[in-house]
Amino acid sequence: MPPESFGDSALTALAFALGVVAAFAVLALLVNFAFGQALKLLVKLHESPLRSVEIRIIGALRVPASLIIVLYGLRLSLTSLSQSSVESLNFISGLGQVGHNVWLIAVVGIVCYTISRLIMALMRWYSARAPQDTRTALNTVIWPILIRITSIVIFTLGALVALELMGIPITPLLAGIGIGGLAVALALSPTISSFI
Repeated sequence: MPPESFGDSALTALAFALGVVAAFAVLALLVNFAFGQALKLLVKLHESPLRSVEIRIIGALRVPASLIIVLYGLRLSLTSLSQSSVESLNFISGLGQVGHNVWLIAVVGIVCYTISRLIMALMRWYSARAPQDTRTALNTVIWPILIRITSIVIFTLGALVALELMGIPITPLLAGIGIGGLAVALALSPTISSFI
């Protein structure tokens, strides 16, 4: 939060907010560097890095961890600006609800992105564990489709959670999705049965 010594100086309040953003950006770079060093160390230790679940998990968490740190820094700086007593920055306090909704959407998006990357990393790790001569149709055809479908389902659920957190009722939307899904399933049943 901003110090009380801002007085009536908008420049000091903006400098404090930019300092908070810069500090969190540096922290995000340090975390990204630490993840990179951990990945390099694990790659050196494993004889087959593609079959290491630790490498895949750390690789999947590297970008989302940096994003969430930068996003939190932005949130703190905007909060400090909205709580300052500077007259020329009063318009920022009026954007509080919009900022809160943007924050919720961004957090839900990053969480969905992280879960999607983790699940894809685990699925690819499982797929890479199978020897080349024992690969089946599950590994070569169905597995990539499952990876894509899983990502779509996670982001769809994330969008529904974000709508619910913003106060938009999702019950009618879920009913429509259910009816639409049933219609699509009935229309595509011959195609799906021939695919399987």
